[in-house]
Amino acid sequence: MKTQIIDSAEKMFFNNGYKGTSLQEIADSMQIKPASLYYHFPGGKEEIYVEVLRNRLDQYREQVQAMKQNCADLETFLKSFAHWYILQPPMNMSLISQMDMPHLSPLAKQTVMQLVSTSIFAPLRETMAQSSDKIKAFELTRLVGIYISLLNGMSLATKQGYTDPKNIVEDFIEMMMRGILKSPEA
Repeated sequence: MKTQIIDSAEKMFFNNGYKGTSLQEIADSMQIKPASLYYHFPGGKEEIYVEVLRNRLDQYREQVQAMKQNCADLETFLKSFAHWYILQPPMNMSLISQMDMPHLSPLAKQTVMQLVSTSIFAPLRETMAQSSDKIKAFELTRLVGIYISLLNGMSLATKQGYTDPKNIVEDFIEMMMRGILKSPEA
């Protein structure tokens, strides 16, 4: 039952945000009474929300680890991750930070930030650090944040049909790896 609650709540949280989703709506989608949700999630809506994010971010972490093992170099990894990330069901980290986090308790905020860090930021940062001899001296956590922020925008643009996922990723990684200025020889 816990898994079904998480699956049902995930769609609502990602479509309507934390504040825009009620326990009543989650219960109605499961055809149960709201009080029944507390049996599985004594912390109520906030606990369900954190578990939804934990579930999704655990999947992300597993995927990132698999990509790290299967990609020979940083550019291949960044392309693979970008292609994969923008095709995932919506989970815009910027919107979560701006819209949902203000409504969470300090403990829930800390838990969510830790999940994001260990599932996305740390693996990406580690991969970039392994190639630090090939990239400019940027603060890697900031670089990862910029990379993810741009992917969130690309994800939205592809889901709304404004651009082709393959082309936008190719252009993005080209700009990221080689910049936007023409080389002097060109």
